[in-house]
Amino acid sequence: MRTLMKAGLRTAALFLGYTAVAPASDFCLDNGVTLKAFSIPGTGICKEHRGFTPGGEHFLSGAACGSSNGLTITFTHLMVSNDDVRTQEITLNRQGLTGTFRECIIEAVSGVGCAAPLAVAKTLCSPATVPVP
Repeated sequence: MRTLMKAGLRTAALFLGYTAVAPASDFCLDNGVTLKAFSIPGTGICKEHRGFTPGGEHFLSGAACGSSNGLTITFTHLMVSNDDVRTQEITLNRQGLTGTFRECIIEAVSGVGCAAPLAVAKTLCSPATVPVP
C-alpha cells in the first residue's frame, strides 16, 4: 500500500510539472560587486537584489531586469557607505554575461560626478558563497 501511494505521488508530481528548485547562489562581477543569493531574471521580468562591494565598503540594493527581447539584463542599484552614496547601472549581454557599468558618486563636499562607462563581466565567486563583511 505504501509503495503504491509513493508511486501515485510521484506520478501526480510529474503531471503537475513539479521541479525541484535549487537555491540561488551568489552572483559576482569583476568590478567587485557581489549579489547575495541572486539568479538572473527571466525575459521581461524584474527582480530585487542586495549585496556589497569588497570588504563591505558599500552595501547595495536595487533591481535587475531581463529585457523583453531576451538580449540583456540591466541592473541598477544604490550603494551606501559612511563617506558617500553611489549609483551603478550595469548592462550585461545575456549570452556571455559581459557588458558595461557606469557609476555616479554623490558626496556632500564635491557634489555629484559620474565616471565613463567601463567593461564588466560575471566572474566566479570565491568562495562560492561569499561571506557578508
